Amino acid sequence: MPSVASQPIWPSDTQWIWIDYDKNEDGPQDDWRDVKNAYYYYDGTYLYLRLECYATPGSKWPADNARYKRFINITQVLYMSGGNIIGAKYLLFVEDTDDDGTGEIYLLKDIILDGKFDEYGPGQAYDSIGVFNGNGDGKISQRV
Repeated sequence: MPSVASQPIWPSDTQWIWIDYDKNEDGPQDDWRDVKNAYYYYDGTYLYLRLECYATPGSKWPADNARYKRFINITQVLYMSGGNIIGAKYLLFVEDTDDDGTGEIYLLKDIILDGKFDEYGPGQAYDSIGVFNGNGDGKISQRV
C-alpha cells in the first residue's frame, strides 16, 4: 500500500463539478441507495468520482439485500438490456458479505471482458478473484 505521504488529496466540497442527477428516483423507500447527484474532479493526475445519495449509503441494509453497486466505464458506452448493465469495465460495490452490519468495499474488474460481471455470481469469494484492494484505496489506471 502506498505511504500516506504519496496518497492523493481528496477534493474539497467546493472543487467538485456536478455531472448529473438521478432522473429515475423511485421514492423514499430506498434513499440509502438512491443516487441524488454525481460529481467529478480532475487534478491533472487523478480523476475522482463522487456519488451523493438521498440518505447515508448503507444506513438501512435490508437482510439479504445489502448491495450497493456502481458500474464504471472508461472506453465503452454503457447500456441496459433486460435489467443488466452492459459495457462496464469495472464494478465498484459495497456489500455486507460477512453480515456484521458494515459493508465491505470491492472494486472488481471484468475478467472475461464481456461487460456483464457474470463471473462474480452469488456465493463467490470476492476477496480472492479479480478484486482490487478491499480497503477502499484501489485505483483504476488507464489513459483515455
